[in-house]
Amino acid sequence: MKKYFILFLFCFPLILQGQTYTSIAQARKVAVGRAAYVAGRVTSTNQFGLIVYIQDATGGIAVVSGKLAVAVGIGDSVRVSGLISTSNSQIQLGTSNTIVDFTKINVPAKAVVPKIITIDEAKNYESQLVTIKDAEFDDKKFVLLPNTNYQVKVGTNSIDLRAVATTNIIGRTKPQGKVAVTGIMGLFNTSYQLQPRFIEDLPTTEVYKKPQTGLTADKSFKLATWNTNWLGNTANGPTGELLQQKNFQQVLDSLKADVFVLEEVSNVNFFKDFISKYTHYKGFCSSAVSAGGVADDAQRVCFIYKKGVVDSVSARPLLTKATTLPNYPENNPNRFWASGRLPFLFVADVNINGVKKRLHIVGVHARANSSGTAVTTDAKELQYRQRRYDVEVLKDSLDAQFSTANVILVGDYNDDVDETVSEINSTKESSYKKFIDDTKNYQSISKLLSDNGVRSYLSQNNVIDHITVSDELVNNYVSNSVSPELAFTYIANYSSTTSDHLPVYATFNFERDRLLGFEPSIDDLAIKVFPNPTKGNITIEAEGNNFEYTLMNFSGNSLVESTGNLEKMNRSVNDKLSVLPTGMYLLKIQSGEKNGVLKIVKE
Repeated sequence: MKKYFILFLFCFPLILQGQTYTSIAQARKVAVGRAAYVAGRVTSTNQFGLIVYIQDATGGIAVVSGKLAVAVGIGDSVRVSGLISTSNSQIQLGTSNTIVDFTKINVPAKAVVPKIITIDEAKNYESQLVTIKDAEFDDKKFVLLPNTNYQVKVGTNSIDLRAVATTNIIGRTKPQGKVAVTGIMGLFNTSYQLQPRFIEDLPTTEVYKKPQTGLTADKSFKLATWNTNWLGNTANGPTGELLQQKNFQQVLDSLKADVFVLEEVSNVNFFKDFISKYTHYKGFCSSAVSAGGVADDAQRVCFIYKKGVVDSVSARPLLTKATTLPNYPENNPNRFWASGRLPFLFVADVNINGVKKRLHIVGVHARANSSGTAVTTDAKELQYRQRRYDVEVLKDSLDAQFSTANVILVGDYNDDVDETVSEINSTKESSYKKFIDDTKNYQSISKLLSDNGVRSYLSQNNVIDHITVSDELVNNYVSNSVSPELAFTYIANYSSTTSDHLPVYATFNFERDRLLGFEPSIDDLAIKVFPNPTKGNITIEAEGNNFEYTLMNFSGNSLVESTGNLEKMNRSVNDKLSVLPTGMYLLKIQSGEKNGVLKIVKE
């Protein structure tokens, strides 16, 4: 018996070839662990990775075989033999640890015509190619993300549509109306999932269009933020460090930003080595890290900036002297800013085609949220209150110390800006509410992503990686240029090999100042105009006692040109603005050696 058993294992595929092949419907009734022998037409090849689907007139079945996936085409006829198994309740032939034997039958290929079914009939067509007509996505925003389920409905009935990471539908837009969706009917535990194989199965889906600014790279400033998921840490984040680091550079090379603000850089030695070899860039990291653990393994904020475009003036953690923290939640000031992961200020001089700006870029990685049933409601409430307290202290500091500076608050906010992502009952308010409400001094340019249903944190339906600018930079931001980088479209298994966050970037135009007939220095005149957009009446604030000012249309034609104090300037500009049509106008102001310009939008 022992000799026979050993012979059987080594000759398993050959013995199977001598068996009588049954219908797929009969094979699906074979007990798990027993052999089955079927023949059928291929309905998917390598679209789902190692899983191939075949069917005959009686049914369909999943076959686990990487070799089969690359050896056949859709419509080919094959004989397949292997052991019956299940994966999350779906019946399949073969496993990743057993041999599947197959033979391609020498007959002309003929693609299987999908069966048109209703959602109620899904349970009768497991592993078969089907079409559901007049299907409509519940959520039509953003794009199809890898290995993510979406609800599609017909009338009042709905079913999950599974966007499998290895298909070419990933990163494309969702159909905006009713369509006939084709795919393999999969089963995951008790849930049936329609799995499109490729873009032809999902009519009207389109390529996601990145924002087009009309500006070349040498005439614009591009800023990106990215949580790199414990970059360089062997105990946390992706386990394949070499692959993560290779993918890290691939994302940076794709973005080509002038400044990268990175969160969760863990291995400083890797970062320093990387920067030393990254020819066109320089970089450095914050000394402020979260308390607990070895400092070299902790999370930190780092900057990478482009040589010849950005010059480093200074860098330092902020709030180092914020030792008196009255009423800090839970009376534990040691938890302030994620237990020491303080905001990191980078003062940089940026030179874009001869136009210079001094930027104060504040990189943040705020207090995180814990989620799930294992975390108590009180703990979630405490984390929210701590982050909100931290953020409000930062705003007070920025208001007091950098009220006229060109400030960019950028990084992993660990909260959205339209409403909080914290799983709490006390409020829906974002912990960044004080910044959001202060429209006179700040604008969250990335709120557009939240409004448009974008994700930056792949496992949850929200944006937590944000960019906020002070009023001094609002007019330099290129409208609608903020966008996520869909790195998962060019990096396989992105969320497990690289990061669970998408980079978010925005573009700024400093060239506009040159077109107005002057070139502002780094010491630009600080100007504030509010409300902006306006219905026709604005308040202008500027440093100085006497001003030369010009209100122009966007063609450069002068509409008001005069001199006077702040009161006169406000009065004369408003008199003209009140009778002008809706549109964009430019206000140029000079006081002594300083000058500045603002875009005014009249609604």
